Amino acid sequence: MQVVDKGAGDKDVAVMFEPVTVKHIAALLLRTEWVA
Repeated sequence: MQVVDKGAGDKDVAVMFEPVTVKHIAALLLRTEWVA
């Protein structure tokens, strides 16, 4: 699952994947930066 939209997207992901660690969320954000 790739998140391209920053802002509301990362918040939704954080809520959907509550159990995941902050590192995972940070990785998603970094990945978003690369994609964008």
